[in-house]
Amino acid sequence: MTTASSAVDAAARYRRIRMTAKVSFNTPAFLGDAFQQARWRTPPFKWLLRRWWRIVHAPGVDYDVARLRSDELELFGSASDDSDGGSGQSQVRLSLSDWSSGTMKNWNDTGMPQVKSGKYGVSAALYLGFGPLDRDKDKGVKLASKNRTVPATAIDPACEAVNLRLTAPQDSALELAKTVQLLTWFGSAGSRARNGWGSLDISEDNLLTVEALLDGRGTGILDSVDRPLEDCLKLDWPHAIGRDNRGALVWTTSPQSDWKKIIGALATLKKDLLSLLSEDKSSPGQRHVFNYPVTKKELREWNNARLANQVCFKVARLGKEQLCGIVYHLPCATPKSVTTNDLRELESRTWRTVHQQLDASKMLSRIGKGDS
Repeated sequence: MTTASSAVDAAARYRRIRMTAKVSFNTPAFLGDAFQQARWRTPPFKWLLRRWWRIVHAPGVDYDVARLRSDELELFGSASDDSDGGSGQSQVRLSLSDWSSGTMKNWNDTGMPQVKSGKYGVSAALYLGFGPLDRDKDKGVKLASKNRTVPATAIDPACEAVNLRLTAPQDSALELAKTVQLLTWFGSAGSRARNGWGSLDISEDNLLTVEALLDGRGTGILDSVDRPLEDCLKLDWPHAIGRDNRGALVWTTSPQSDWKKIIGALATLKKDLLSLLSEDKSSPGQRHVFNYPVTKKELREWNNARLANQVCFKVARLGKEQLCGIVYHLPCATPKSVTTNDLRELESRTWRTVHQQLDASKMLSRIGKGDS
């Protein structure tokens, strides 16, 4: 027999929230469709929403991955054929007002800074975007196409914003609102998103701007999703923004009027970080922990492994005229599926070296609170 309280709970599940935000990009976005052509599509946004929702939800389940997965499947659904979980319809619905194709058909590298490497230099765009971008003997850099019969395209940051609509159960409203807030500050979508490409610009009346993150008004939200570095390294999946004794592991560059200058600064920053880390051809070193594989320095026991870079870049808008770069760290341990070695000490030493370099960089300022 259905009780009054259970009937109320059931009714509450069917009450829905609705949010509409204007979305555009601050840097070119390499969002591909089935034909490897750039197009506005909802799946990348759904994936991004799930990724940051895990970070929001994880503290509430004490970072228990089984409980997290169960709650995620209940909210976002699953197309799994596994007997344990089965399939389920998503309770979160996303729609875009426009599914138009990307309009950027030719890459213009004019004004793009160069990253120095030894005697030579390389375009900062190519340094951070190799894959979607490729070398061109005439122009230096071009959009790379896997389909030789169809030229590659990208979504131009100069294009008009589209409306992203979200509906979800009422009882998930607070967590999803916080998730969208984090996307506003840190979100980027598409290929090479960790390097700053496809940096999202989200506008909605109830969202705090990037300025709020810089001046401390976003501290409460940031504090709810950060975690001490050593605790982050106990789990092998990204579940929190890292924190040390100076505060959250988030940095920002100085404002610029052109996204190309921000990409140039971030490319130089990454090159400096990689040159600082130790390498070893026969055993794991700091460079392998940072991300893997490493060109010409692959490890035999890690040959089939891929470790995504945990230090991510975002190009964010400040007001109407300026942009800044945001650097943030989502620390986690090297997955056991990659190696059976205990890398805790190496990981801790590697990331502390990285953080010290970021703190010392003249291009960056730390966001957060704590001892300076």
